[in-house]
Amino acid sequence: MGVAAGWYDDPWSQADLRWWDGRQWTGRTATTSRESASTANPANTVATGIEHLIGRDGRIAVIDVETTGVYNSDRIVEIAILTLDCDGRVHDEFETLVQPLRDVGPTWIHGIEASMVHPAPTFADVAHHVAARLNGAVIAGHNVRFDMRMIGNELLAAGIDIEWGMGLDTLRATGCKLGQACEEYGIVLDDAHRAIADARATARLLFATRSQYLDGCSTATARPLHVTPLRVHAREGRVEVLPPAPYLAELARGMHTSIDVAPYVQLLDSAMADLKLTPDEREALSELAGDLGLDARGVARAHREFVNGLIDAALEDGVVTDDEYDQLCRAAALLQVDTESVMSRIDPFRAVVDHLQLTPGMTVCFTGQGRLDGECVSRAEQEQMAQTHGLIVAKSVTKKGPDVVVAADGESRSTKARKARQAGIPICSFSEFVAALTNGTAMPSARAASSGVAMVCIKCGGSWMAPRQSIGSICVDCSRDGLLQRTTGAAQRVPTIAAVAVAAAVVMLVCADCGSEWERPKMRGRRPTVCPDCAPKLQTS
Repeated sequence: MGVAAGWYDDPWSQADLRWWDGRQWTGRTATTSRESASTANPANTVATGIEHLIGRDGRIAVIDVETTGVYNSDRIVEIAILTLDCDGRVHDEFETLVQPLRDVGPTWIHGIEASMVHPAPTFADVAHHVAARLNGAVIAGHNVRFDMRMIGNELLAAGIDIEWGMGLDTLRATGCKLGQACEEYGIVLDDAHRAIADARATARLLFATRSQYLDGCSTATARPLHVTPLRVHAREGRVEVLPPAPYLAELARGMHTSIDVAPYVQLLDSAMADLKLTPDEREALSELAGDLGLDARGVARAHREFVNGLIDAALEDGVVTDDEYDQLCRAAALLQVDTESVMSRIDPFRAVVDHLQLTPGMTVCFTGQGRLDGECVSRAEQEQMAQTHGLIVAKSVTKKGPDVVVAADGESRSTKARKARQAGIPICSFSEFVAALTNGTAMPSARAASSGVAMVCIKCGGSWMAPRQSIGSICVDCSRDGLLQRTTGAAQRVPTIAAVAVAAAVVMLVCADCGSEWERPKMRGRRPTVCPDCAPKLQTS
């Protein structure tokens, strides 16, 4: 419209005057005359609020995240969102730690350790609650582009698209770090680098610098949205069930109706009873998903919720048996749910705690950033410490070793720690490792009670546990059927009983090196101990 903000005749004749904020008509009206209205121009409101930026009915979402690093491959470990109106009143506070399913990164910066995020939800668990608070709000933050990028990456991975609009950045307004800016404007910042504390300070800083935002702003849009109560985990360790904030009632306006996935889950429950999804069952599930209006993202969400329900049932008695472990892994593999998200929840209930005595000649591998007396210990210093006591340093983790993995935190989800758990290798914290070296005492360590990965047959859709992951695997039954079919095709006139005899003359062998299975005709002589794939490697090594 190109008209300055101010009071004008109400175009809908619902009042004498209506406030134009410079971009759009607002819900603010007046019944005074134009002369008195000119004196009622809300300059006093602008002096204390940001109505001139977002309108009287606008909403601000102040965001802050703590992350494992600064690159696109890094993950969020804590997120906070403050929802405020134009006068600075807080309508909603959202805060939770996030399980990144990897190493937590620079603990010395954000103060978050692996043990703190262990019981926390993954970002996929809270993604729709985050999106609901961002949708329709003007986004604000200190270096807001970084927060937008990290949250946007996580939302995209969870199947949610977001258009950020034009946000408000207090870093651009102040030109310095948050702590320095708060000091200059007289704002108290306690618990710096805690997401909720930084978000609160940023909100106060936003209103303190309200006159410096001249480029305008616009709201964010996120789709799809599916909002239900959720479990969060704050740094204090409390677990809360938060209902949707009051403003979320407006989400129904202009968005699709939430999809009831109960019929899909019910069919999924029946199909998964034998831990096998045949092509016919997958087709039936796909047809039902189409009838319910579930797209690929909706199906993935239903699968995650189904597997989470299985985990909840397994954890009710505080014990995860071998059978439950087997079933949970196979269910996750069949539904293409990230197995690591399953492991992060059940590992504490599967771990065997031992006391390990460090002796010269043992191999040790380090992961994460160690700390001693509050100071960071470099990887070179950690390795030198081990070598001084006669230990051998390993650079990687394989199924054959090392003897122990030393992590910054015993609950670490780093790549090395994950491999150690899969191989049943003990894991201890760096502080316990140092204490054992100093005192000569045995150190507590935890190792996974069982190992193996779930596999899904590409032909029949069956599942089983195997020593290692392989692509395009075929189960034993399908492999035998294929051999029988090839034998029958080569000699169609051979009686069925003869074909059975041929099949019976096939033996199944297990490779001593990689653990995979393979078949070969039954014959005299010693049976090979390694598979054809591993044999050439051993000959050249």
